[in-house]
Amino acid sequence: MDEPPARRPGAGWLRTLLWLVLALLILAILVYLLRDPLRRAVPALAPVLDPYVETVDRTALGLTGRTAQYPPLRWEGIHYDVREDDGDRRVLVEADVVNDGDEAQPAPRVRVRLVDGDRDPLLARIIEPEDGSDSIPAGGSTRYFVRIDEPPADFDAVLLNVYEE
Repeated sequence: MDEPPARRPGAGWLRTLLWLVLALLILAILVYLLRDPLRRAVPALAPVLDPYVETVDRTALGLTGRTAQYPPLRWEGIHYDVREDDGDRRVLVEADVVNDGDEAQPAPRVRVRLVDGDRDPLLARIIEPEDGSDSIPAGGSTRYFVRIDEPPADFDAVLLNVYEE
């Protein structure tokens, strides 16, 4: 009887490593393809998903020989708090917009939305920078703050975006 061929030493870990790389690649592709439903289902994932998606988009553009212009403004320090004082309920929202560009940028107006569990808007406000500035210097930032008195009782999250008329 013929004996089965002997396995090469070390081939098992290589096969395992290749399967692991394949599984991670499939997971990365699924996360990219399902980014919008994931962002709606788990808003806390946005700070993790957005840099990943931006990196994938830039890589894809580079591979196809295209370039994209990204605005130099980014969000930082987004926070909201629900407070109750003497039976009055209010939502405090604050965030910074940072200018990563080489020149000053106009300070945008910001839309603050309180949304329900299905991400349907319940209330919206348009706010200006807290210090009233018209521009954000290169490498600088500006703070946005709003206090919303008597918010809808069934709001689930606060969403921010740059308001463009």
